[in-house]
Amino acid sequence: MNNGTIYRLSQGIEPVIADIEKDFPEIIFDKQEYLRMFKDLVRPIEKGTKTVTIRYCEGKVRIPVVGIDQKIKIMQTTPEKPYEGPFVASIQIPQIFISKVKDFPLEFARLDGYNNKEEMIQDISGIYLSKQKRLLRPDEVLSMYWIENFKRIWK
Repeated sequence: MNNGTIYRLSQGIEPVIADIEKDFPEIIFDKQEYLRMFKDLVRPIEKGTKTVTIRYCEGKVRIPVVGIDQKIKIMQTTPEKPYEGPFVASIQIPQIFISKVKDFPLEFARLDGYNNKEEMIQDISGIYLSKQKRLLRPDEVLSMYWIENFKRIWK
């Protein structure tokens, strides 16, 4: 397995899936038809101050299902109801980065607002692994999406 790769989505997600399967053969996919985001993350994306989002799914590679237009919708959720909420915007995801936690570059963690990898691991673990009460493990896989062209579809 490699130390992480940027995949460009200009041809949609299917060619990227084939490439990811070559680079990460032991991982299965969690294909996201839309992104769920807490309300406090939607506003910074709209303002353009948040331009990436790091994603995790236990035992899987989380990837956005986008077409050639690279568009996907955002569902605004809350910690109390993380799987429910209105669709509030569409965005474009021109590229994604896939990496094991241990190989995840500090400069990419900083793009998402983290000061160091330990802070990133604590925060992402709190979001995705709070029920398991554990931290991300070094060999688990993270996905990072670059975000562009926010278009609000609901206030």
